Amino acid sequence: MSVHFIVSTTIPFLLFAALAYAYTLTHFKTDIDDKNNSSAKLIVSIVEEEMHNIQSSLQNCAKAIEKNKNTAVQTEIYLQAIIMANPAIHQVRLLNNEGIVYALSPFSKDVLGMDMSNYPSFKNAYVKKTVYWSPAIISATHRTPVFQISIPVQNGVLIANVTFPNLNSLIKELNIGEHSILAVTDQTGTYIAHTDETQVLQRTEDPHFKLFKDISGKSVRKESIKNDKNYDTAYAASIGPSRWVALIYQNSKEVYRDLITYTIAFTTLALLILFLGMIVLLFRLKTIGSNFNELVSLAAQVSRGDYSRSATPKDIREFDEIATAFGKMSSSIESREQEINTLNRDLAQQLSEMQKLRSLLSNIINSMPSVLIAVDSSTKIIQWNAQAELESGIRSKDAAGRALEDVYPRLSSKMADIRTAMHSSKPRSEGRLTHLQDGRTYHEDITIYPLESNGIEGAVIRLDDVTDKVRLEQIMVQSEKMMSLGGLAAGMAHEINNPLAGISGNIYNMQKRIFGDLPANQAAAEKYGLSLEDMHRYLDARDIPKMMEAIKSSTNRASTIVRNMLSFSRKSEKNMEPQNIADLLDETIDIAASDYNLKKQFDFKKIRIVRDYSENIADVFCERSEIQQVFFNIMKNGAEAMKDKEYSGSSPCFTIKIYQERQDVTVQIEDNGPGINEKARSRIFEPFYTTKPVGKGTGLGLSVAYFIITEQHKGSMSIDSETGNWTRFTITLPVKQEN
Repeated sequence: MSVHFIVSTTIPFLLFAALAYAYTLTHFKTDIDDKNNSSAKLIVSIVEEEMHNIQSSLQNCAKAIEKNKNTAVQTEIYLQAIIMANPAIHQVRLLNNEGIVYALSPFSKDVLGMDMSNYPSFKNAYVKKTVYWSPAIISATHRTPVFQISIPVQNGVLIANVTFPNLNSLIKELNIGEHSILAVTDQTGTYIAHTDETQVLQRTEDPHFKLFKDISGKSVRKESIKNDKNYDTAYAASIGPSRWVALIYQNSKEVYRDLITYTIAFTTLALLILFLGMIVLLFRLKTIGSNFNELVSLAAQVSRGDYSRSATPKDIREFDEIATAFGKMSSSIESREQEINTLNRDLAQQLSEMQKLRSLLSNIINSMPSVLIAVDSSTKIIQWNAQAELESGIRSKDAAGRALEDVYPRLSSKMADIRTAMHSSKPRSEGRLTHLQDGRTYHEDITIYPLESNGIEGAVIRLDDVTDKVRLEQIMVQSEKMMSLGGLAAGMAHEINNPLAGISGNIYNMQKRIFGDLPANQAAAEKYGLSLEDMHRYLDARDIPKMMEAIKSSTNRASTIVRNMLSFSRKSEKNMEPQNIADLLDETIDIAASDYNLKKQFDFKKIRIVRDYSENIADVFCERSEIQQVFFNIMKNGAEAMKDKEYSGSSPCFTIKIYQERQDVTVQIEDNGPGINEKARSRIFEPFYTTKPVGKGTGLGLSVAYFIITEQHKGSMSIDSETGNWTRFTITLPVKQEN
């Protein structure tokens, strides 16, 4: 029995120790792999982000230079600005298509005019039309690796010298262990960052670079190293389009040696203690078994609810103490049961309240219009609200536990900021994110709140959709511009009105003094021996009266146009008064005709106007200039559309109807232009949506008109169209406005 007990006890223990050792070793290796993979990816992420910022800055500068076609001096100002904006950029040169430097910053007489046509930085960018990162050189000034990035531009190449001064500091801060090194090489295998900084200054080449020179993609490659007395394992990851490589070398034997030593010592000590314990246990096994059986019998009795029997004193002190304690336990178990029942009821009530509170908090979070995402210290998702599900199309349970940048890719550029907020324990507002979705531009404000309480570390990221706010700001800017133009037009109208008044008054006096039956006219004619009748016949023969009437008619028309312009451009004080819609519409037609005659884009007089105004239309309580602006925008768009259509057997025409139904006045403005397709009609009233070419329209006219009718006048505005034939805008305004 003793041998059997020893064998049956020792073998499971040894198996358990072996399994524990195997599991610990495997888990330890996995942890090391994960740590090295994370370190390599972190280096890649930071370097790629810095390279992307540099490349984006230079590409934006190149686009600005191409767009504005500046002089060499203006171009140097652009180059100087990009250096001041990005401390990683130290010198920028602009080469023409022959490889000659014609602009640079900082300025250098020795470099200006230099022929760089045979430089790889020029050839690779100009011939291949792609961004090129050169191998590193050691700067004598900065004592750090310097790289050249080449950006192809129109008829030339933009070349910049850049450094990564903080790369070595970052590698040292990672602290991956005394038996490992971390390094970064350029595309030739030369170290540009290393745990031992002297390797960088000496431009040492990595001895195993041939294993990794073809690496690509986002994953980290693990390789076994042979014929190296210091390191036997390497981890490598590719860095972006530059073909740089992040490397971690490790001596696995040294890393695992301490673990193996501790495991063997622990196992030996445990076996020794087990062996000594079993020897002592064998001597007391028989007595223990008897006492144990009695206690088991007593426990079975108590479990049946029989508390009458008590334990007898035992020879072994420990069992005697157990028996005494067992007796005390059986005597108080009934009262304990009652206390437990009471406690269970209280716990059930508290649990119910906690579930209600959790449900309330969840409902509050899910009802918020903002995207709320909570992550742990490793940026794995732990909370994902309903708005996040709506924006991403990913359910909360599917997002939980996954990396934030994988589930919500448009936050990838903010991962470093999220980690910074967690480390600094201070909220951060990271400005505005912009992205395209279904052809539309959306704007979001991002705020990061660090979490550090109750053992939970991480952050909450809040994304607020501010697209409407941004567009409203743009509309306000555009409105300010239009107000300025209105003031300018009013000033010009006043200036024009004065000479018009002089012309009109003088032509009136001329008609009276030539054709009027005035004694003064007769006296002057007799003084100089003239016959007024002969002079009148002469003037009639030369059509002078018709010309004077034409001048008078033209000045009257010009005065009407100026008066309408003054009324239309006068600053609105939101003076809501009853207005005759037909009169406002006719005045707006005159303004639209003047606008197109002046611009010579289209002669508005050639557009036929068909008016169908019902009688006894009630005056509409509205703001005069705003309603004129709505009519003007609609007719201006219609005239431009009809200009682009070829007519056969017909001509451009506006059909305008005004009628009243109960307490509403309806205005229909229909043109026989090319019409608007269904897709454009669905977005016609959106701010900044336009079907016109770039530079021909802002996309604000109809959106402003829609806002004026629906929001400021509590009316309605709709559009109907038949492609190729006509477009009709229907505006309905209430006769009375409620405050």
